[in-house]
Amino acid sequence: MTEEVTPKLLQKNWDLTVSFCLLALFVSSALGRYYKRTFGQVRALDGQHARRDTIKWLLVYPALLVAFLVDVYLQPQILVSEIAWAIAILGYWHSTGRGRGHYLWASALLMLIGLAPAAGLAPSGRASMSLFFGLLGLIYVVGGVLDHRELRRLLPPVPSESPLP
Repeated sequence: MTEEVTPKLLQKNWDLTVSFCLLALFVSSALGRYYKRTFGQVRALDGQHARRDTIKWLLVYPALLVAFLVDVYLQPQILVSEIAWAIAILGYWHSTGRGRGHYLWASALLMLIGLAPAAGLAPSGRASMSLFFGLLGLIYVVGGVLDHRELRRLLPPVPSESPLP
């Protein structure tokens, strides 16, 4: 019985995951077109992000992966992934000018949830992965909305290229 149910359950979750990823790509593409139309073409300044990119790829991303593996395989009494993400978000906030307070709130929330299992307030190890990904997804959505509001506040729209009637 388990052998018949498991493939269907995995297929259902796989279909949902692929559908969500396709929706995310569509929304991201639509938002990119909106931002380009509203604010114009954005070009990076040569060398401005080189240091941050180097740190990100050589230190931060590997540390996030190791933290995830620690949670899944070693299952400590704290959530190492949440703590690692809290530190990474704090580092990103610092490297981008320390201007958006919601990054501090996101970092603090992840840190508190990361320590919650030690107080018996949340599961640890593999059982925490749903909580982790759900919270991270929520932070990304809320953070994206707040970043959008900040961008709209700071940047004036570019003038329309079409002549006025």
